[in-house]
Amino acid sequence: MAGDLPGPGGYELWPAITEILGSVTGTWDLPVLRHLGMGVSRPVDLQKSISAEGQASVSRKVLVETLRRLLESQLVSRQEVASWPREVRYWLTPRGHEVLSQLSRLGAPVPDRPGKDAGSLPPSVDVTRPSPARVWNYTIGGKDNFLVDREAANAVHAAMPSLPVTARLARRYQADAVRRLAKMGVRQFLDIGTGLPVAGAVHEIAQRAAPKSRVLYVDNDPLVLAHARALLASSREGSCDYLQADIRETGQIVARAAETLDLDQPVAVILMMVLHFVPDEDDPGGIVRRLLEGIRGPRYLVIGHAARDTDDTAAQAAGDEYNRRSPVSVRLRSGKEVTALFEAGGTTLLDPVISLGQWWSQSSGENLPYQVNGHVGMARRSGGQAGA
Repeated sequence: MAGDLPGPGGYELWPAITEILGSVTGTWDLPVLRHLGMGVSRPVDLQKSISAEGQASVSRKVLVETLRRLLESQLVSRQEVASWPREVRYWLTPRGHEVLSQLSRLGAPVPDRPGKDAGSLPPSVDVTRPSPARVWNYTIGGKDNFLVDREAANAVHAAMPSLPVTARLARRYQADAVRRLAKMGVRQFLDIGTGLPVAGAVHEIAQRAAPKSRVLYVDNDPLVLAHARALLASSREGSCDYLQADIRETGQIVARAAETLDLDQPVAVILMMVLHFVPDEDDPGGIVRRLLEGIRGPRYLVIGHAARDTDDTAAQAAGDEYNRRSPVSVRLRSGKEVTALFEAGGTTLLDPVISLGQWWSQSSGENLPYQVNGHVGMARRSGGQAGA
């Protein structure tokens, strides 16, 4: 049935939603779907991240029963990973993505709380104009956003209904990339364009695999700084830190990274869904090159980027709508242009740059019945003197 569903956002889907709403009425059904959409996949991590939201703790027994019911409703898939000890992961099926998107629209709008929040917000936070970090937070199911962000996001989603799915798959790709890097021995991560904290952050994924992992988060949104305490909940063995800076401030970023990370050892630079906010005239390739040249040890690069060539008409319409509403413009790029960013960094691709939809089909064995608007890739550059 999933393959027969129309693209996300189509009102033809309402009969299908009505049919299965009975399976999404349990207390924990929607929280489980939301956290799966954020990239969390293991039951033990779902239990921790859902409970950490401040709700009553979900028991292991109830969580297992919830997952079983969602499996029966074909909203999630389950896979046993070849590892020891045995590991089970879950993810949203195409039908699950569809239902989560529609149920998010059904929910009552989250009111802004100026009386409660205004005094605690940094003076530089402008709640009258949409912010890329807050729009993205709303798109992936987060709660740290304002009415202006939701209105902008909904307008862009109307132009490209698959965008929420793209955002959730990007989160899943990031989580898988961090796990893969950890297995390769990487213990240091520089995450630029962090966004507002949600479940499945880089340090959570990395430190579960390797508790001594160290992470530096970088973002230019002052509201992210206000929430940095949530980001800095590191394991005792590892460390986390946060820098408020723009991606263009490469010298400042590298200098601050040297205080948290050992730049003579392997470092993974993660640029997920941030480079499309850098216009051509600001030389995104040069930014990538300078970031990597500031690291002396082996360097790994992970990029996720909004695409202009997976669904051309919808992508252009969504980009135009976003640029009309946001003070920060977006520059969509093709797969060849994203590959050129890796080349500018002097890296060797570990995997070719592919669309998020292709990656998802290869990793899960499931085909999405629509296009998703993103490219992803991972690469490596060997160690050497900084600036080499």
